[in-house]
Amino acid sequence: MRDKYIFIKSEVPPDPALYGEVQEKVAALVTDDKAKQKEKANTAQATLERELQAHLSGRPRDTSSAEFRVWQAGMHKILFRYEKAHLTGGGDWNALRARVQQVDPKVKIDGKPSEGSFSVELDLGKGRTPLGAFYLDNVRFVLLDPQPASVKNPVYVKRSGATKHYVYLENSRTFVRRFVFRGLNSKDCDRLDRGLGLTPASGKHNAVLVETAAHKGRRHDLPEGSAMSERQRLISHTRGWQKRYISTGCSSRSIFSTRGVQFNSLYGAVIIDLAKVDATTVRDLHSPSAVKAFFDDKDPQAIMTPDEPNTEPESYADEEVLAIRDVLRTREILIQRSVPKEALITGPSERSIVGVSLLTSGDAAIFGSYAGELGLGVKPQDKDVQDYPSIDERYWCFLSFATAADAQKAAESLKTILSAKNHELKPKKDQKPLSKNQKTLFNKLGSKSYVVKIIPRYLPYTKPTGLD
Repeated sequence: MRDKYIFIKSEVPPDPALYGEVQEKVAALVTDDKAKQKEKANTAQATLERELQAHLSGRPRDTSSAEFRVWQAGMHKILFRYEKAHLTGGGDWNALRARVQQVDPKVKIDGKPSEGSFSVELDLGKGRTPLGAFYLDNVRFVLLDPQPASVKNPVYVKRSGATKHYVYLENSRTFVRRFVFRGLNSKDCDRLDRGLGLTPASGKHNAVLVETAAHKGRRHDLPEGSAMSERQRLISHTRGWQKRYISTGCSSRSIFSTRGVQFNSLYGAVIIDLAKVDATTVRDLHSPSAVKAFFDDKDPQAIMTPDEPNTEPESYADEEVLAIRDVLRTREILIQRSVPKEALITGPSERSIVGVSLLTSGDAAIFGSYAGELGLGVKPQDKDVQDYPSIDERYWCFLSFATAADAQKAAESLKTILSAKNHELKPKKDQKPLSKNQKTLFNKLGSKSYVVKIIPRYLPYTKPTGLD
């Protein structure tokens, strides 16, 4: 269960000598319940990280081997155990209610689930003394007063007096955190560098070939170019077939991909203020109740019932299950169309990423393989080889460096190297020498239309009021 509730003591305290002890016992039960929920979450996270670290150490190098498929199935099992622990480790209102009623025979809890609030009183025979009230789900929130300036959507806080801010989404009937996190990509950084907001990787509204059954049998049974439902677009995005949304996260915990690695962008990250984003464009998929708003025939609880996950999807229905598992694990909140610049909270930036654009994904892959062997004078810290067109609809290989000065030096070296007519590259120890075709291809890079570009990395930001 993942029930959400808070307990608020009555505004007029009961007679301490007679009833104060009962009220404090009820409050202590709630505090203990929350502490146990947190302990379960921490245990699940620690177990996940420990098991992933051990499993990754045994990763086979040959990704086409039967051994690798067995290893990959093991990865799915580790993630599935965590997802089950996450889904079942939350609050259980009925269990807590039973515990509260056991505090004292005179404790009475009255209310309707449809109203989302339950009064807690002592029945003294001649009348009742209020001890407080439980508020469930959306009833936990009230409008912040006064409202922040320049917001498009009303801002809420919890009745308990917590300072964290929330916004309400009518399309899922859920409250979400006002401030969410976005790990940047190269296109994001380029747009920010030009003073623009964020847009999705794909602007194509209708179905493209790679997300249809014609490309792979278990994808959408749609002709290329046909209209798509919202649900189909969400499946395509979460499965990585076509990215039509801007992904964000609301979890303060480390998030891991299906490859078992933590989501950390070499481009940095920003905070998005959802109070300044058109609420009709936001899709909340971070919780079981939110998921059901868009996948009404899918029960997240039932998906997590089996002892073992399906490690080899064979149908479209299997892909839907994997999509739901992914968004619940990563606690995703998606945004359609765009995020305006005024909704972005950024930290300082450093121009320490160098990109080289080439004409094909094959060129970018070869360049990325040998980027460390080019004699740039400075060593890249990380790289991102893109097998899809991004900035200016070209294929890129991006190299990150420790400082802006190193990036500038590398960019100048790259311009010199790429303008040369002949390239003699030494292969890495674990790579075969360049074939004749590869040499020919790489040697042609100097005569191709290429661009060397420096873009910024966005460093840690200052947390805004209302984030914690």
